[in-house]
Amino acid sequence: MPDRRGFLKLTGAAVAAATVALPTAAYAQRASGCLLYIGSYAHAITTLASSDLSTVSSAAGLASPSYLTVHPNGRFLYAVDEQTAGTVTGFTIGAGGVLTQLNTVSCGGNGPAQLTVDPTGKYVLTANYGDGTVGVNALNADGSVGASTDLVRHQGATPHAHMARFAPSGRFVLVSDLGTDQVFAYQLRGGKLKQTAVTALPTGTGPRHFRFAPGNTVYLVGESDSSLRTFSYNPVSGALTQRHVQPGPQRTLTAFATIPRKSRFHRTMSFAMSAIAAVT
Repeated sequence: MPDRRGFLKLTGAAVAAATVALPTAAYAQRASGCLLYIGSYAHAITTLASSDLSTVSSAAGLASPSYLTVHPNGRFLYAVDEQTAGTVTGFTIGAGGVLTQLNTVSCGGNGPAQLTVDPTGKYVLTANYGDGTVGVNALNADGSVGASTDLVRHQGATPHAHMARFAPSGRFVLVSDLGTDQVFAYQLRGGKLKQTAVTALPTGTGPRHFRFAPGNTVYLVGESDSSLRTFSYNPVSGALTQRHVQPGPQRTLTAFATIPRKSRFHRTMSFAMSAIAAVT
């Protein structure tokens, strides 16, 4: 069975070839109350109206803009281009949600899988799956992506940094590494990352996606073992302590976790089975 990235690229390429107007969505994020920005492996970012999912506009020019994030001020959008020589591209969000490309800069790593903007809006971080690095680029006042300020490489036989997300306080950024079965905690100071903690997970977990929840709680999905794990988050060090593990169906490539508002259920998504599971 291929890993998650190979699976998506195989299926994404097939769908894109068959339906050019409807690229396969690798990631969708609500950028405002009425728009959805859809990343893909189909050379375009598509803007949809959330009311009826009609196409508003499309921004081409990137080979695999597979993950998107919006600046805290809501005026800019950033996309990775998941290539061997990975890049980050900045866009302005104009009237009607139309994206205008600002510039493209190297993220310093191979195969960026995800990116996030720090709460101050001064830096963008990329989790580079291909070579297990975490890149930091400065952001300019006009929204364009600036020079690299740091590049941290995870150690191990097959590191695959998969996700970076800041804690609600902004004090720490956590990075899951699917290849080393670890979650790293860093502080970002002056554009440099300083490691403060490492949480080791059982071999074969494949930590991929995680979410912060109230009460210093973190939910994390294991892509390789299809688990949903619950952790206590230490706001002083950034370390995680496991409280519970919910096993899932084997060989399903669990990919995503979300916590809907006003719900006591956590939802996970599987690529291989095209399934969504609800867990209390």
